[in-house]
Formats: sequence, C-alpha cells, structure tokens
Amino acid sequence: MLPVILPHREVPIYISGISQDFLYPLIGELKSQDDYFRFQHETSAVIDSIKEEEIRRFYSNSNFPEYNPSLQFIHENRKDNVRIRGVHSRVYALALGSIEDSFLPSIGAGIEFLLEYMYYLNQIFDSKSNPNPCKNSVAGAHSLDMAYRLITGSSQTGSLNPLFNKIVNGFLYGELFDCNHNTWQKLRESSLEQKINSCDKRTYYIDALFFQLIAEIADTFAKSQGREVNPKKRDALSAYAHYYGMGLQVVNDIADFVPPSLNRGTSEKTPDDSYADIKNGKMTYPIIMMLELANQDDRKKIISALEGNLQNEQYEDLTKIFVNSGAYGKCKALARDYQRKALDMAREFPEPASFLLSRLSIMLASNRYYATFTQIKEIQK
Repeated sequence: MLPVILPHREVPIYISGISQDFLYPLIGELKSQDDYFRFQHETSAVIDSIKEEEIRRFYSNSNFPEYNPSLQFIHENRKDNVRIRGVHSRVYALALGSIEDSFLPSIGAGIEFLLEYMYYLNQIFDSKSNPNPCKNSVAGAHSLDMAYRLITGSSQTGSLNPLFNKIVNGFLYGELFDCNHNTWQKLRESSLEQKINSCDKRTYYIDALFFQLIAEIADTFAKSQGREVNPKKRDALSAYAHYYGMGLQVVNDIADFVPPSLNRGTSEKTPDDSYADIKNGKMTYPIIMMLELANQDDRKKIISALEGNLQNEQYEDLTKIFVNSGAYGKCKALARDYQRKALDMAREFPEPASFLLSRLSIMLASNRYYATFTQIKEIQK
C-alpha cells in the first residue's frame, strides 16, 4: 500500500518538540563563489539540525522505533550534500522580501522531508529496481508526517496546508502519469513531438511544480508577515522556479546514465538509481533523444533495454550510446536553455536575491555528473 494519505491532526502554531531558536545565519555581503558555497552549507546545516531534532522527537514518541533505520537510510545518505530545495525556500523568501525568523528554517526542513518522501515513493513506483517496498512505504509515510508537521505548523492561519497538499498530489499525479502514460509501450508509435510533450508534462509535475509551489509558500509566508509582494516579482519568481525545476529534472534524467561504479551519490541520485528509468520503460529526454539519434544497431539495444531484455552487464553500453549518439549533447543543451531562462528571471530581483538565484541556476549548466560523460567521450576518441 502506498503512503499517500495525508495526516490530518492538530498541529500547534509553535511546534512542540522543536526548539524555536533555530535561525539561519546572517547573510552579510555575498559577492564570490566562496560566499555562495558558505551560504549553501550554512543554510543546509541549520536545516539538518532541525531535521535531526524532528527525527529524534518522532521516533521517541513512536510505537514503532524499530522503523527508525528505514528513514535514516536516505537521510544519512544525503548527509554531506547541500539541501537544494531547502536552500531555494530561503532564497525565494528573501526574493519576496520576507523577514527571516525561526519559522523559515522549519519550512526548509519540511520541504527536505518532502523530498525524501518523494524519493521513497519513486522507489516504490520503480518497482523493478526497488528491493524493499514495505520499508520504503513506512519510511515515506514517516517522512510525509514530519514534513506536514514542520510546514503547516509554520503558519498560524493554516494557509500553507493547501500548498502542502498541492505539492504531494501534483507529485503523485506526475508519478502515475510517468508509469502509466509516459512509457515506451504507450508511446512507441508516437511522433517525436508527442514523446517530448509527454515528457514535458511528466517533468512539470514531478519536479517543476514542486519548485513553483515552494515559491508560493514563500509568497504566502511573506503575506503572513504583513509584506506586500510586487505581482511582477511574484510572477518572475514563479517563472524562475518553473525553469529551474524543468532544468533540474533534465539533469536528473541525464544522471540516470552514470554507471554505478562512477556514481558518487548526491542529493538527487544514488548508485542504486543508475539506469532505473530505462529499466522501467520510461520515456525521459535522454531516452527519447537516443532513440532519435542512435544508429540502427544501437537503437535495437535501447529498445531491448526498454522492454526489459537487456542483461545487467550490458547497461554500461547504453552510457556509451548516450554519449556517442549526440543525445548527451542535446540534453545538456536543453538544461542550459532552461538555465538561461531562469537567469533572465533572476535579474528581476535586487541583491542579494539576484546573486543567489543566479548562482543556484549554475548547476544546470555545470554539474558533477557531466564529468563522467566527458571522460567517456575522451576514451572513445
């Protein structure tokens, strides 16, 4: 059974069990790359502190403490990585002129728990690569519960509750669409344009909508502080979030072709995730481009993988096809196009928000995953 039912219970305005003295560090002057990395890591450290305390509270009050490791797996796996979505929540609030206080880090921590819930649920949907759906169901339900408590408990009016539900329901719709419609079996006879349109829809619901709703949370939070948000800035931030989320999913899809032996694991992918999309017959941007650009023999191998007929030791050949066919270059260019559009929106904001939004989008054009494909390309010469 999937953990899709949202918890409906009273959440205190001042979250019991969570200390309210968690505050983000002061921003100060932000000019350099080092300043940006410091901002990321300091923000992530505060978010992690709240998450650790919430995990301790949750399991100390739980009748099932033995399930703690089921949540700790992904939490610990992401320990040293930047909390990208949590950082976005802080930057979006700054862009809309919010006054920072103790509730903002709690929202960031809740958003990160939502990401972990999504990770667990995605593993259940990708059942062919998932070793333990029962464990993932429990861990996902616990992550969802903690996310709900931290996010909705940060609003005295309950105004964040609908946005929380939109995030969860939008993601679930995207996953269901991805599994039932955005597949090789459904789209094998479709045109390139139809395949791309289907992938765009799946990408929007799985990732871009999440970032747009984080922007809505920032807007709602600013209003709760009595701030009047300029409609032009609100629209620019929503557009930025859309372009960033679309580009990030392109990068995520590219990372699916990093072989397990070369995948160091990040907040977005672990080595166990390699080739999960093609094993599950998903029509992602890399797979669509590979089918379009590969030669006849390589195309047969791609189709064999989509239909579940490829041997495990053959999957690394797909990475070579991805690079050599030109599909990697096409997908990388698509991510960069989204980055350029996001940068245009970032310029609508004053400093330090403009600087931070611009730096956040850089990873769409320069990503740690790309080094693997560059290395493979050099070997093939």
